[in-house]
Amino acid sequence: HLEEATEPAEKIVALYNLSFSLKNSDPGSAMSWADTLWSFAETAGDLEYQAKAAGLYATLYQSQEKNEQQLFWLQRMQELGAEVASDEIELKAHSGLGVYYKRKGIYDTAIVHYQKALELSRSLGLGRQLVSNTGNLANVYKRLGRYDEAIVGYLNAIRWADSLGNQRSRGINLMNLGNVYSFQGKTRQAIECMQEARTIAIEVDHQVLLAYTLNNLGSLFSTLQDYQEAEKYVAEGLTLAEQVGNRGQVFSSLRELGRIAYMKDQLDTALDFYSSARALALQLEDPLREANILTKIGGVFLVRKENQAAEQAFLKALSVLNELGGRGTDFSLVTTGLSEVYYNLGRYQESLRYGQQAYAASEERGAIAALRNASQRLAETYAALGNYERAYYHSGGYKYYSDSLVNSEKIREITTLENTYQFEQERAVAEQAAALREANLQATVLQERNLRNLSLA
Repeated sequence: HLEEATEPAEKIVALYNLSFSLKNSDPGSAMSWADTLWSFAETAGDLEYQAKAAGLYATLYQSQEKNEQQLFWLQRMQELGAEVASDEIELKAHSGLGVYYKRKGIYDTAIVHYQKALELSRSLGLGRQLVSNTGNLANVYKRLGRYDEAIVGYLNAIRWADSLGNQRSRGINLMNLGNVYSFQGKTRQAIECMQEARTIAIEVDHQVLLAYTLNNLGSLFSTLQDYQEAEKYVAEGLTLAEQVGNRGQVFSSLRELGRIAYMKDQLDTALDFYSSARALALQLEDPLREANILTKIGGVFLVRKENQAAEQAFLKALSVLNELGGRGTDFSLVTTGLSEVYYNLGRYQESLRYGQQAYAASEERGAIAALRNASQRLAETYAALGNYERAYYHSGGYKYYSDSLVNSEKIREITTLENTYQFEQERAVAEQAAALREANLQATVLQERNLRNLSLA
């Protein structure tokens, strides 16, 4: 078609089609033809095809993991799309920008672009894009710990996918819905979603989805302490991810194998898997993944009582998260970890500062497990500082959030943990043990008690 084209407009269309057709099979040639397309379109003053060329550049630079160039061309595509009043081009640009900012961990900006993409998808009546952007927006809410909003998004995406008969999209959103249920502690519901997603992945021959579901099933069975089943799924997922060249999924599988080893108290093995995952995150230039894995490395060092090594890992993770402006799950984990490190080192003011940050971030997200852990850190730190009233308040919080997470058979275990608090005077021991059993977190009770001589085991 390019050889037959005689008019500039015909050449421009042919150049675009040629570059587009080569972007996956021969990216180098696609880039060369995109350069020619841009030159022709710019000379002809054709803003629409300049915008389309910008989209090609963005896609090609993404495949090369050149983030700055990708962002430049996505923004240029959006500007040109607005200039020619093309909703279709703006939709593609906003969708691409949403993906970019989500990957970089800049979630507020990602939400803005996904919401704009959703608005354009609805106005244009484009069901496929509606499914994609609804699911992507839910992914951001999931990252932020806004699980109720994420669940609504995934259910809507599944509904739209079903209306289109799109089994692939149904499987992807079922997998993501299962992840949210997992984060909420609804393990059985999560497994049901993952098993259905796995079945769909096999039926439609979606190797990437299959690798993800295998890894996630491994994680869920690990939660149930069925480590043999967990390792089977994750190892199968890792092999598949390596075969299809999905480095992001290889990272997830390595991280999960590290977690399983950690749960089995095989700390050296866990550290090996986590270190491999971190090296891959650095290759991918993915700071969010790096921060996540550094948090887990810090956790291993904490268990090994290597506080200085844990401090270094947590501080590095915190630095990355602060650069990204992130306040999600990893921020709560990192600050809780630092609070424990400094408590172990006897640096109680620093322990308190990070414990307070962890509590505030967890409260903002409504994350019960994180609030439980932050409450425990604050209770112990306040006791070490001699502020027994605040220590008692947060020990009550620890019980409250623990009871919110566990079933009735586990409540006895929490009561046992509470009874490990030891008091310096025998009378104080009896009074405070009774108070702990009766605690209901009401301010009136907290104010009536005059706690004395509390220390924490």
